[in-house]
This record gives sequence, C-alpha cells and structure tokens, in this order.
Amino acid sequence: MDIKRRIVLVEDLRKFKTKRNLEQAFIKLLKTKDFAKITIGDICKVAFTSRSTFYLHYLDKFDLLEKVFNKQVEDFELIVKKRLKSLMTLNWKMSIEQFYAELIAHKESILVLFQINVPQYNLQNEFKRVIESYLRAYFTQHELSLEVDVDLATQIAAGVIFEILNWTFEHGIDNRALKFAEKMRVVLIED
Repeated sequence: MDIKRRIVLVEDLRKFKTKRNLEQAFIKLLKTKDFAKITIGDICKVAFTSRSTFYLHYLDKFDLLEKVFNKQVEDFELIVKKRLKSLMTLNWKMSIEQFYAELIAHKESILVLFQINVPQYNLQNEFKRVIESYLRAYFTQHELSLEVDVDLATQIAAGVIFEILNWTFEHGIDNRALKFAEKMRVVLIED
C-alpha cells in the first residue's frame, strides 16, 4: 500500500471516529436534556471536540439530528425488509424476537429519538410508516383475502407490530405479549 493511500485511510478513519463521537455525544445528551435546549457547545464538550470540528461535519444540530434520524430509519427499513416475510408466515413471537435482537444494538438511540418532539423527525411515526409500507406491499403482492380493506389491515398489523416492538424495548421480551400478537396475526391474515 502506498503512502498516499495510507494517509487517506487514516484521514477517513479520523473523520469516521469524529462523526461517531459527535453522534454518541448527541444521543447521550438527549437522555438528560430536551433537544431544544441542547447547544453545539454541549455536544462538543461531551464529544471532546471543538466547535470548528463540529461544523466540518454538520451545519447545525438539526443537520446532526437529521443524519442520526435518517441512519436509524435506514437501518430499521433494512431489518423490516429482511424480516417481513417471516413475520407474516411464521409466528410473530419468533419474528419479534429476531427484530428485537437486531434492533437491540440501536436501542439507546431509538428510545431517545422516540422522545424528540420535532415534527419532521418523529421516529415513531417514521417506523410505523416503514412497517405500513412493507405490509401494504406484502398484502397486495400476496393477494391475501383479508376480512377488511387492505389499508385498515395494514394499519392494524403495523400498529400491533410497532407497539409490541416498543413494549419489548421498554420491558424486555414478554411472552404473553408475543402470544397475544401471534393471535392478532392469525385473526388478521389466516382466518
């Protein structure tokens, strides 16, 4: 490996670590402080970096929020895409446990982002929208004979999936809740 390539790799690694530190500091602050009250100075202090370094990576705290928010949505969408078929054909208990296992690495970030009260960055609504989008496509593609309109079935199923995931985040795996969710799936798409 030539010297120029090594320098580029080191610079890329430093940029990656700096952005990661700023994002982690932001999440840490969101645990104890309302988004509106967090300043760039607060973020830099917790991340052990300067304001000028912050501005090399982000325009402002809204830009940072947008990047963190979009990353969580992208990751969630990949998991939903990967897990949806098993969610609809297997039992929800196993599927929710698999969802949970994949999301647990992001639990801290997700829970604090759920609390942010900025309309265009409502992570709960965005997660529900992602689930609804994939469910609607699944229901339509598989031409399921649903007892109700596909939009209503989609909203109900997405609501159950989201609330069970949310419950699991807050309380851990709850077998009674998962059994209940499985009964809902059976009633919704198998009766």
